[in-house]
Parts: sequence; structure tokens; C-alpha cells
Amino acid sequence: MFVEKLQKHLEQESNRRLPQHVNRISSIGWPCDRFLVYSIVAWHDRDSITPELQSIFNEGRKHELLIKQDLATIGMDIIWSERPVWFEAERLSGHIDGVIAYRKSHIAVEIKSISQFVFDKVNTADDMQYSTKPYMQCYLPQLQLYMYGFDLKRGVFLLKNKQTGEIKEIPITLDKEYARYYLNRCYPINDSVDKIRQILKETYQVKEIADLKKKGDQDDYLAIKEDAYKIIDTYLPDRICDFDICKDCSFRTLCLPDEIREERARLFINTELEAKLNRRQELMETRKEYNAIDTEVKERIKEVNTLTNESFIICGDFEITVKQGKTTRVSIKKIGEETNTKE
Repeated sequence: MFVEKLQKHLEQESNRRLPQHVNRISSIGWPCDRFLVYSIVAWHDRDSITPELQSIFNEGRKHELLIKQDLATIGMDIIWSERPVWFEAERLSGHIDGVIAYRKSHIAVEIKSISQFVFDKVNTADDMQYSTKPYMQCYLPQLQLYMYGFDLKRGVFLLKNKQTGEIKEIPITLDKEYARYYLNRCYPINDSVDKIRQILKETYQVKEIADLKKKGDQDDYLAIKEDAYKIIDTYLPDRICDFDICKDCSFRTLCLPDEIREERARLFINTELEAKLNRRQELMETRKEYNAIDTEVKERIKEVNTLTNESFIICGDFEITVKQGKTTRVSIKKIGEETNTKE
């Protein structure tokens, strides 16, 4: 009952898409300009995440709070927690995890909880900057921009191993040239966004004045819309063609390059395999119902069984064996078929 409600809540969270109006510091390091433009002008087309991934994100926020509490217990109080950072000209915003006042200086803090596999591999700033994981390439620009925005010379990453609870720190020194590189990256992004928004605005205006019940107006609007999207495509940054990046992109269904689609598709064109995959999906959909009924039946049998050690029950065409021990084993078989046993 409780798990089902929690699962439903996770599903609702994972399906939620929120509008993005400006560039975000947390993602400005993503290695694809087209992704950054889509994030603003096509946020509603972003792929929803799985409930499992949403749960991982939620756990990350919990780990962040725990680390802040642990720091407070050793006298390292975090100030400016979740304080906003805003670069007006670049239309770039974010919220810093916090700042530690330490020995008459202020140190920017960015907290990340990561898997043990990644934790063991990340020990320096370069390990993040040159990681094959796009989300990790965003880490260093994020902290550098927070430091630049608050004019802090020192920063530190606190990385937590989600499996063991182990924490490591990676000190960072402000690099203004590095931070300005990512600030400058915002200008072509904003230029594309402004042009696309203008085309969309004009297209919406046409839709508002058109009488779409009339075939002539409807045809005209569809033609204008088609032309508008052709123009928009010219304003979008060029696609990259890197499967290691595209496979983790939340706009991959909208944008995935044909080269990658074709290359990957050729590997899996097999009618026999496709048939088995379809059958596999059918079985998955019935498995939950089977498990639920199987559990219900066996629990009912345990309730009506009054004998000790071992007993036999005949119910219609089924023969049921109940064995008592540390656990109760229930075996069910249709007469003439193999036994299905479950403790």
C-alpha cells in the first residue's frame, strides 16, 4: 500500500516538465550547444525520466543535506546556502550549494553524491573536465562560475560515495579566464533562442487570427508552420554526432542524428528477434498479475492449513502440498504437470 503510493508519487515527479527561460549554470558545461538551446525553446519536448532516475535525484538532495549537517557538527557552518547567482548580460542563473567561512576566508562548496564506480575514478578537477560522462563535464564550470559570481578565490567539491558514505574533497582555485569562456558561450545560445522565439511568436499570432475550422485557413496555417520550422532549424546550433553524449541527452528522441540512428538500427534489424521482444513485452505485462495471484493463493492456503509437518490438499484439478518448517513451503501442481513451489 505505502510502496504503491510512493511509486505513484515518483512517477508523477518524473513526468513533470518545468519551463526553462534562461541558461542554467548547472548545465552550461554540457558538451552540445544544441542541447542548451533546446532546453529553453523546447523544454516541453524533453524526454521524461524514469521513476528510478527520479529516485536517484531525490537521494542526491538528501545526501547534500546530510553532508551539510555533518559539516555543522564539526563547526563548519555553511552560509549562503542555495543563494542565487545571476549574470545579467549572459542570462545565466543558478544557486550555489553554499559557502564555508574558514580562517577569515570564504570557500565555495559544491556537493555531489555519486556511485562508487565513478567515485573511485574522480580525484582531480581534470577527471571531471575530461570525463566521458556529459553530466560530470558540467561540474567544474558550475563551481568556477559560482566562485566568479561571488568573487571567491577558493572552492571545493565534496564528493560522497552513495554506497559507502565515504567523502572526498577536491580543492579548486578560481580561474577567471575559464569562467569567462563559459560566460561567452551564453551569447550565441541566447542569439539562437531570441531568433527562434521570434519565429514561434509570429507563428502563434497567425494561429490566433486564423479560423482553423475553414480548410483554407487551416491549410495556410500548416504551410506557414512548416516554413517556420524550416527557418528554426537554420537557427539551431549544429548537431553533434557522438553516441556517448547523445545517448544521455534528454532531447535524443527529438534530435538524435541520422548517422547514429542508422548505425544503431543496423545492429538490431532482425525479424525473429523483434518477434521475441514483442512476446517478452507481453509476458512482462502479465507477470505482475501472475505474481499477485500466486502470492494471494498461497497465503490463503497457509491460512486454511491446520496440519503440522506436511499436508495435502486437493482443490479441483490441483494438488497442493504444504510443508511446515522454519518457513511454510507451498507447492502447487495441476495433476499430471510439474510442481510450482514457493516459500
